[in-house]
Amino acid sequence: MYSIELFIMNINEFWEIFEKTNKPLSEIGFVFKGKSWQFENNSYKISVEAPTDRLGISMQVRLVKVCIMHKGIIPYEEDPWSLKEIAGSTAFHISPDLLPKYKNALFKNRIWQYKNFNDKNKSGISFKPVYYGGNKKWIMKDKSFSKKENEKHLLLSLKSSYGINYITEEKCYQALEMAALQIKDNVFYWAEKMTLKESIKQLEKYGDDWWITENWKEKYKTLYDTM
Repeated sequence: MYSIELFIMNINEFWEIFEKTNKPLSEIGFVFKGKSWQFENNSYKISVEAPTDRLGISMQVRLVKVCIMHKGIIPYEEDPWSLKEIAGSTAFHISPDLLPKYKNALFKNRIWQYKNFNDKNKSGISFKPVYYGGNKKWIMKDKSFSKKENEKHLLLSLKSSYGINYITEEKCYQALEMAALQIKDNVFYWAEKMTLKESIKQLEKYGDDWWITENWKEKYKTLYDTM
């Protein structure tokens, strides 16, 4: 557990903490790439990342996820294999919280499944939201509100938007540390489950007919047919 002082954490400080809390991953072959922790072999690359969405920028929320990319899958014009961040170039993302549950449930689809690009119900499945702004972040437009009232509205906003039920830096540390342990103990079970054949099954069963999903299906089927 890392000791911290209370302050309003900025994004650069978040990345420092993201590196520190995920250091246990280096014990299983992961390497820090600046804003991601990555592992690769001859078949796939795993990347632990923390992108965000439009609301998350102002709310100081990052979406921690584990991504898997299969070697030979080139979704667009350039091969994304060498990228330091691959979340936008791969179909499969999972929340660290689901890794042990998915393994313990013997990889049942009711626990985790492929989520479409425009699916609004990804939170807790494709990523774990983590708030890093601290309890001093001011969210009320009216500065006459008390610190306690502001904290109450901050927590309500985080809970309604992301399902986050804390506002302190300490809880942010704890969330990242827990995620790192969940990944370390379970990520390779998920990765080995996600074969090319399983990837095609996921896309066929849960994918929509939007062009991005159809593109994934075509790429995976083409690669599988050449193996």
